[in-house]
Amino acid sequence: MNARHDPFHHQAERTACSLTSFFVSCLLLPAVLLQVCVSSLLQKPGMDLADTYITFIRQNQDILRDRVNDELYTEKVFEQWYSSSVKLVCVWLTDRMDLQLHVYQLKTLIKIVKKTYRDFRLQGVLDVSLNNKSYETVYNRLTVEEATAAVKSGDGLQGISMRDSDQEDD
Repeated sequence: MNARHDPFHHQAERTACSLTSFFVSCLLLPAVLLQVCVSSLLQKPGMDLADTYITFIRQNQDILRDRVNDELYTEKVFEQWYSSSVKLVCVWLTDRMDLQLHVYQLKTLIKIVKKTYRDFRLQGVLDVSLNNKSYETVYNRLTVEEATAAVKSGDGLQGISMRDSDQEDD
């Protein structure tokens, strides 16, 4: 399956674009519109984007499990799906290596990465595939960003953390 036409890859790209547009809109708007953006930041945006993405992933995992009878094929699809999703996040973060993530981006990515890891582990993706080079890069970057955010804000990320990646954060 070509990654460019893969609906899962498309949803992951849309999520990454939403995070990018959030960041860009808050930095590049004219001064008059910047005030609107700042006031929206003060309202502390929720985790709707992360929750929507996670729900999308879980629903499609269930559909695949229900409709595909070949266990080996299903496991291979899940492995490739996980790898391409993590690689997309890794590339997105690498493209922004010189930029610090906004706390909303950080919280959203932490939740997505942790739950994606957990959900694909539950689907049978092996640890050797889960802990690939892209995941390690993403994990390390988000951990550094989390520490930086904790030092800057003092209150941390309200319970969202890269630690304990097998625990649920609902």
